[in-house]
Amino acid sequence: MEVVRNMLKFIHLNKEGVVSWLLSQIALLLATAVLLMSIASLTFYSDWQKEAEAKAVASEIATMIEIADLKTAPNSALFMLPQKNFSYDAYLSTDYVIVIRTDGRIKKEIKEVEALIIKPHIRIDYLKHEWCTGEELHQWLKELYGYSGDSIDPLPYQKKTDVESLLESELEETAKNLALNPLHLDIKKPLVIEKTFIYFEKEGKEKGNLESIGLVVVYQSEE
Repeated sequence: MEVVRNMLKFIHLNKEGVVSWLLSQIALLLATAVLLMSIASLTFYSDWQKEAEAKAVASEIATMIEIADLKTAPNSALFMLPQKNFSYDAYLSTDYVIVIRTDGRIKKEIKEVEALIIKPHIRIDYLKHEWCTGEELHQWLKELYGYSGDSIDPLPYQKKTDVESLLESELEETAKNLALNPLHLDIKKPLVIEKTFIYFEKEGKEKGNLESIGLVVVYQSEE
């Protein structure tokens, strides 16, 4: 009890000093809290900015593929993947574009996924496709049906269902493979994006009229 009385007496006699000390400690704690909040804010902002940059790259690649689907005539374009001041990996499947960078602060791996609104026919070396380019597709159709399916050598209209089923089956197989192992794009090589058409000649009273199906073909150039 005597010790407590002495402490209380000390605080009473030195209350101004004690209050001053408490205020200085509170000020120190507040300054530390503000500093920590600033550091955390900068870190979160840095990661948010990196996520936005990765998202923009994925969106740009997806947009170029989707634009090709709007073409109304055969078209082929070379697309150079965005060259940035940061390193990233880009992957492609029939459903998504994925961009990954590994320089995050809060979460080291930053992964952004952009869904595709179309399903492109992606050519992959290890699947050993019967055709790769639009030109090779028409050559392949010529071997199968005796007609190339281009505008000057259209397929008979009754073959339309068979061709659609054949292409759909192949696309499903490619989609399954890429779902497990998306195509890793080389950002130093151009991406070839083609819109090609397969033409069918109608019969009977409509003989001479053409109907077509279009598909987007995507593959990595070797250049």
